[in-house]
Amino acid sequence: MIKLRDYPMDLLYEHKLVKTNKVELIDPKEVKINDNKKIPIVSNSMFKTMFFNESRIKYSSKLISYFVNESFEELCSNLKLVKDELDKNVYSDKEQRVDYVGKFNDTYLNIEVNNCSDEEVMKRNILYAFRLMNKENKVGVSDKEATKLQTIQININNFSFVGVEKIVDVYTLRNEEDIALSNSPIIIQIYLPNLKEKYIMKGENSLSKFERLLLIYAESDIDTCKRLSLGDEIMEEFIEDAKDASRDEEMLCAYDKEWETRLWGKEEGADEKLQEIVKNMLKKNMDISLISEITKLSKEEILEIKNN
Repeated sequence: MIKLRDYPMDLLYEHKLVKTNKVELIDPKEVKINDNKKIPIVSNSMFKTMFFNESRIKYSSKLISYFVNESFEELCSNLKLVKDELDKNVYSDKEQRVDYVGKFNDTYLNIEVNNCSDEEVMKRNILYAFRLMNKENKVGVSDKEATKLQTIQININNFSFVGVEKIVDVYTLRNEEDIALSNSPIIIQIYLPNLKEKYIMKGENSLSKFERLLLIYAESDIDTCKRLSLGDEIMEEFIEDAKDASRDEEMLCAYDKEWETRLWGKEEGADEKLQEIVKNMLKKNMDISLISEITKLSKEEILEIKNN
């Protein structure tokens, strides 16, 4: 891939990953037997259940309201969910599904939950944002009308990079003098591990209301969530609703499959490099306890990789 002369670019995905403070999925068995647990929002099944759902539009509206100049009430009343399948350029194109798409007036709001940090996934999300900008152009809207559409994409990332300490980082099309070329697309990066580190190191009193909301969405421990909510009505409603949803039979069935998929490393974008590293360590007869300490994988996960 060519590079611009005299215009150095520090590419985000070329930074090393921080390997601590990721939000981990919990065992479905624990959800079933422990009344103080809920499934975290980094689960695709849970995210779809709690966000891509007209009856629960208030939860995504609450998140979005912290980024846009519209009230929570306005968003709740006028934000409409639209199909999560991107339009095809031609019939033979492969279907592409996004995690969440809502529309507020002329703005598409796309929310993605990302558990994988590789370059392909990040570029795919950027492509989603641009394709949503001309989404309606494929159903009879003129090019001129399509230019009025705006896309705001919120990426909830369950990873962070060395040298990137922000919890929220906003990207737009800008030049070296910080002049924006356009107000679309706007891509908002949220780094959950950075938020968890702030919470661990500085305590809950250091957190803003927005940061508390994010942690409540991501945290699996109900008591912790209730403490973080500080009596906020929407946060408290989410906690109880998510707790109930986590025990819904249909939801649990989907989550069971997701858990198994991730455990066996078959999920699209799963960390195949880490599995390859584990296999190489095992070939060198390294002790499983040492491999666990280095990779942060459980002994059971390492044995599954060994036997797979």
